[in-house]
Amino acid sequence: MGVVAMAEELNRFRQTLKTAYDLSEFLEDLSEADLRTRKKVKVDMRRCVNQIVQAYKGVIDDD
Repeated sequence: MGVVAMAEELNRFRQTLKTAYDLSEFLEDLSEADLRTRKKVKVDMRRCVNQIVQAYKGVIDDD
């Protein structure tokens, strides 16, 4: 993978993390009545972020 392609991958990764961070802030603003939903979404979000991180570790390790 060339430098440009790696930079593009890194930018996509950073944007994904920014989106996850923005979503976590939104979840913090949900009312207490939505506590169960908030917790479920946070668990799902953490799982997705972990999958993304593992995928990018694989890309980095392949180089």
